[in-house]
Order: sequence, then C-alpha cells, then structure tokens
Amino acid sequence: MGRRLQIRQALNRNWPRLLLSSSGRIDRASWWIASCALTIVGAIVLKLIDIFDYDRIVAATNRFSAVSVGLVLVILFVLLLYCLLAVGVKRLHDRNKRGWWVFLFLLVPVVLAFMIGALASDLGAELAWTATAIALMLGVWALIELGVLAGTAGPNRYGPAAVR
Repeated sequence: MGRRLQIRQALNRNWPRLLLSSSGRIDRASWWIASCALTIVGAIVLKLIDIFDYDRIVAATNRFSAVSVGLVLVILFVLLLYCLLAVGVKRLHDRNKRGWWVFLFLLVPVVLAFMIGALASDLGAELAWTATAIALMLGVWALIELGVLAGTAGPNRYGPAAVR
C-alpha cells in the first residue's frame, strides 16, 4: 500500500518544475518515473531524427519545411537532454552531492558510447573494450547513485527533504 502511494504521489508532481528546474531535491520514485518517461520520448525523437530525410522533404514540399522539421527535431533533442540533466541534478541534490556530478554520470558514458560506435574500427579491440568497460562502469555507478541509494534524511544544503 505504501509503495503504491509513493508512485501515485510521484505521478501527481508538478511536471514542468520537475523537468525544467535544476534546483531542489527529488526522491527515487520521481527520478525513476521522469527518467523512464524521458527515455521513451527520447527514443522516439532519436528514431525521428534517424528517419529524417532532408532531400525527400525538400522534394515533397520545400526547403523551408525541411529546415523547420530538422530544427524542431534538434530543439526537441536538446530540450530532452536538458530535462534529463535537470532531473539528475535534483536527484544528486537529494543525495547531498553537487549537481556537476551529473556530467560524469550521464554525459561521459553517453559520449564514450557514441565515440566507441563511431570509431570502433579505428580504435582497435583493446581500446574499444576498455572504453566500453569504463562507460559501463560509469553507467552502473550512476544507476546505483541515482536510482538505488536513498537520499539524505531531513534537510540538506539543497533544501528540505524530498517528498517520500
């Protein structure tokens, strides 16, 4: 009963504040819900970016339409990335850690993964495996830090305790 109540409270959050503000604290349930929602929407946006064909849109309509669609997709991607970072920062605040850790936890593994994917044939097997292992370890550390470990009980330097 208590767990269901926590999830219901997390779903009834102020979503603009949850996703767009990096101040304050959020609990694990809110982080999981926001992160999963952002991941699903992000996957859809990335798929749309993947199938985006500038030349086909220009042929079907005009250059302005193609540039507009491309610009909207880029803006959506940047907005999703910002929201993911803001949610991560607030979760780190709940753990009484500085928000700058979010770059190590979220951006470094993603950048490493993209670099490995783009440069795997040029890196050599040993370097590719090493970079993959580092990205995986950082990702697991981030998952434990943000999604498993409890936040600071009571108020901390980032504000009052998150609603639990």
